[in-house]
Amino acid sequence: MNLPGSPPAVLFGANRREHDRRPLRTQATLLVVQQTVVVRTLDVSESGIGFITEIDPPRGMRFKIAFACPRRPQGFVEVSCSAQVMGSVFSMTDGGYRVGCRFEGLTPTMAGALADYVRS
Repeated sequence: MNLPGSPPAVLFGANRREHDRRPLRTQATLLVVQQTVVVRTLDVSESGIGFITEIDPPRGMRFKIAFACPRRPQGFVEVSCSAQVMGSVFSMTDGGYRVGCRFEGLTPTMAGALADYVRS
């Protein structure tokens, strides 16, 4: 319950995401300061991706990411762009850090493939 004149209550763990996400279990390759890191993806949206990694990247860190996004009937579209870490949390269940990132510089083809996948 909110008191008169107080801001609306925000539930713990409220979804701050701009777009809906859909599970995407594949590998992605990150290029971080001239080092290649392979990660397991969890989910994807039109604006970002979640993945598991052994390291805890700092919020705001930028890197290049590449992965294959399923697209019918063509098969796959290679998504390769910059991304920025929005947050991370350690997960015992997943055996690593769950990292959420926002895409930067998607081409129209990549953005269309992501939108088609998430909405299908």
